[in-house]
Amino acid sequence: MKAAVKAVLGATALLVATGVAVTWPVLAEVMEDRSRCAEGYDLVAEALEPFDVLEARPPGAVAAGGRESSCDGDDHAVSVGQSYRPGPAYDEQGEIEPFYRALALRRGWRVEPAPDGAEEEPCLVRDVGKRQVTLALWFPPGGDYHVSVSTWPC
Repeated sequence: MKAAVKAVLGATALLVATGVAVTWPVLAEVMEDRSRCAEGYDLVAEALEPFDVLEARPPGAVAAGGRESSCDGDDHAVSVGQSYRPGPAYDEQGEIEPFYRALALRRGWRVEPAPDGAEEEPCLVRDVGKRQVTLALWFPPGGDYHVSVSTWPC
């Protein structure tokens, strides 16, 4: 009986050790991902602390759903955003973009040119410590628009 208990305990210990050896690299990567994503979320939160530009909206605009957040698994870039349904006074992209640009510039954001050779619009950025966060707008089909603050580079 004692030999059988010792054998079961030995087999169990071997299984546990094997399981730890196999899963440890995966667990370590998951923990690193969470830590790096948490750093990104902290940067975005700090950029929004003095004034939450994601809460701002033109007169008549209504939030379309809740605030969304994501963290890219490869480079750990974080994005936090909010979608809005524009009001009748601001129903075109050409009216909404100037609203957010003026608001951001009054609140300490700055315009940074797109990288050399890029055909993209200049970026609105804010320095947080030694890193930058970027304010972006996009207009998916359907009439709503989305405002986001992210750690994606300009």
